[in-house]
Amino acid sequence: MDTENLSKKMKDFFTNGAKASKEAFVKAGDKVQEFSDKSLIKIEKKQLENKLNAKYSELGQKIYELADKNIISFTNEDDKKSFDEMFNQIKDFQKLIQEKEDLLSKNDK
Repeated sequence: MDTENLSKKMKDFFTNGAKASKEAFVKAGDKVQEFSDKSLIKIEKKQLENKLNAKYSELGQKIYELADKNIISFTNEDDKKSFDEMFNQIKDFQKLIQEKEDLLSKNDK
């Protein structure tokens, strides 16, 4: 094999290697962009879900306040029973929280 032939083969090897590397980088860049786009969409979706859950919580708090004042009532007995169970659970949690707060303030003295 002469020097010219070897030189041509080396040049072809590096040219093909550079071309393959460039194609790999382009593909990798596309995948990174796709991943980034999907990640951004997932973050935005999660933010919207958090805002929705905050509104559900706000709505639940308002309904609780109205029920506590006997302003709202239910005509369907199953709905009333379900609501009363949740309402009583909330009252129980509030009582338990108050007991813990009392214990903490007692221990702080």
